[in-house]
Amino acid sequence: MARALVAGGGTSFLDGADAAAMGGGAFGMTGWETLPKNQYEPLARALAEKGPVAVSVAADKEVVRLRVRHLQRLRQGDAVIDHAVTAIGYGEQDDGHKYWLIQNSWGADWGEGGHIRLERHDQDTYCGMNNDPQKGVACQGETDPVPVCGMCGVLFDSVVPHFRSGGGGQ
Repeated sequence: MARALVAGGGTSFLDGADAAAMGGGAFGMTGWETLPKNQYEPLARALAEKGPVAVSVAADKEVVRLRVRHLQRLRQGDAVIDHAVTAIGYGEQDDGHKYWLIQNSWGADWGEGGHIRLERHDQDTYCGMNNDPQKGVACQGETDPVPVCGMCGVLFDSVVPHFRSGGGGQ
């Protein structure tokens, strides 16, 4: 049974069909799948075969101020994962540099029309540590550092949404 807020500040408990009509169910989402942590291949495969993937990244001062129109090569190493974005694809520039195409919710003034090309390493060896995991996906009290891989930790926590087939959300 799902719980929902209702007008006037109360709550209501919903069952099956009512709960499915709320949230992602309203547009055909039926569930999600968490990809293996810090692995390149599952993220690349999901983007190629299933479409956009929710990913978590380190949105530190360097990333927040990105308003440039070129590949982002940020420092390697430790990254505090604290922001969710959408990976919508990947590619390779004419100069051979590989990238993830990332869409953010900060508007069209950020990056390239709301997107950045984040440097992509096609191996799982570009890693560092998240020394403050509670700022992101860790639960309260989970303070032990965790390994994070990919530029800005992009390979650490990825989720693929699942939708009903049949187009038009039907």
